[in-house]
Amino acid sequence: MNIRKHWKKILFSATTLFWASCGGDSENSPIIPYNNGSEPSSSSSAESPTSSAVNIKSCSSETPLSSSETVSSSSTENSSSSSSAILTHKLASDTTVICSRGYSGHKEGCFLHESDGYQKNSRIAANLKDLLKNNKTRTLEELSAIEDSLESIHEFEDAPVYGVTHCVRYTYVTSFHCSNGKIYDVHEEYDNPYIEEHNYLPKDEYMQEGNIIYSWDEYKEKFISSSSESSSSAEPPSPLCTKDDFINFNNLYDEFYKTRKNLTDSIKNSISINELELKKSCLNNINAQRPYFNGSIATKQICDGDTIVNPRYQAKLDSNTEYIQKQIDECMKEE
Repeated sequence: MNIRKHWKKILFSATTLFWASCGGDSENSPIIPYNNGSEPSSSSSAESPTSSAVNIKSCSSETPLSSSETVSSSSTENSSSSSSAILTHKLASDTTVICSRGYSGHKEGCFLHESDGYQKNSRIAANLKDLLKNNKTRTLEELSAIEDSLESIHEFEDAPVYGVTHCVRYTYVTSFHCSNGKIYDVHEEYDNPYIEEHNYLPKDEYMQEGNIIYSWDEYKEKFISSSSESSSSAEPPSPLCTKDDFINFNNLYDEFYKTRKNLTDSIKNSISINELELKKSCLNNINAQRPYFNGSIATKQICDGDTIVNPRYQAKLDSNTEYIQKQIDECMKEE
């Protein structure tokens, strides 16, 4: 059997099918001569069927890019991408330096990471309570922002054991790429009150106010020092209010539980013995609301000498009562 003859037949068939799948017409299709074996092979056609004597071209009409063209294209895309960055911020230290917002995310480590986190929490909470108790210049809206921070600080967390690092608050920053070639890790504006109240910011982190990026020292000089100087001569707000008599979240849960007991006991005493037997299991499974914070809250508000229940505290009590009453109503509807 002539092996070479069969190989050529196979190669011819494969080539024909390939060009048919490319959709080329007969005028543009290359003509590949077929030797059925009766004609003597020339030296040029006597090559192995695995050689490149028959050159089958790609049916793609596009010319592939050279490696240099590919790199050039990639560089152009990168250049276009970087030039499209929106420059929105400036440095307080040099307003000729402009910056664009990059990626946001958690920075490695913690905002407060020392092993004395327990003492830091207690000290911070004490400072915030002092601001609320001895207010002379802040409005009710400003006091509310301080109360937000106080609720978030768990001052009664267990102290770290055997010097284990204790993370009080994780750091979330945005990287700003600036025209001086540097990258700055910048906190969002909503962190500013927190940083200001705690009087702390690492040297390699920055703040923003409006579209200006500040170091902690620059921010203090711009906003805190000037604010304290002007506040000493400013008229006190009207009404002038303070907050006092603080309780922590555990104390608040005790109050919630007392309300739950009082309400369920009241309904049990108001229904017949037979009905109580039917509803007892359901009533006993009613839950009090959990306080949705870890810190402390003031129970009193004093404005221009008039003392009332702190509205923030009252709102939490009312929410718990509504939560319990809804469960009681569901129990009483059950057959």
